[in-house]
Amino acid sequence: MICLRSQPATWLPRRPACPGPAPDRYGCARVGGWRRVDAQFLTDNTFTCCQGTGLETQTKLMDSVYFWDDTSLYVNLGGAGHEWWFVPNGERRIQNLNSGLLLGVAGMSMAAGGLVVQWGDNGTADHRWLALRDADGAFRLRNLNSGKVLGVDGASTAAGAKVLQWDDSGTRDHLWRLRHGGADAFRIENVNSGKVLGVTGASTAAGAQVVQWDDSGTRDHLWRFV
Repeated sequence: MICLRSQPATWLPRRPACPGPAPDRYGCARVGGWRRVDAQFLTDNTFTCCQGTGLETQTKLMDSVYFWDDTSLYVNLGGAGHEWWFVPNGERRIQNLNSGLLLGVAGMSMAAGGLVVQWGDNGTADHRWLALRDADGAFRLRNLNSGKVLGVDGASTAAGAKVLQWDDSGTRDHLWRLRHGGADAFRIENVNSGKVLGVTGASTAAGAQVVQWDDSGTRDHLWRFV
């Protein structure tokens, strides 16, 4: 189950200061006032938000209060709301929905430039990734075996460019963002290219190269964090 928790942020768009005492971390509710807040996966099944609005308890009003698009979850609280980004939390394996295989590094390589492939779940450390959050919902994915981060060969913006691991040098091809693909599946979008993570030829074979590709709707573009 995907769960989200709000964090402090600024209102988008900016509005005049709240009248009276300074507002708490949840800001001042105003008609049309949307706020962007970080999101994260949690290990429990709780979702608490909106203190001071009368919706302090876990909500079950998903059909009328919660709305979402490809990148964000919107919470509509009678005209005032918040926006959450989806960001994975903690160590995760990343499973391709098309093949059922996991995101890993060829030969468990520790080297910068080690190619990222899909492989069976055999318990090796190169199948484990940690999301490091950056600004605006973006994150880097650090491989727990090598300490390198997920990137694109040559910081390419081309469809079909190989995905690999590299030293965390701060380039934009190391930044990724989740786009909701339905249920517990996500497309993993590269911030530099706007392409999504996929498998060459939509292959279901172990060892197939992971690439970036235009978001064409194929099933190999869908991933699950497990």
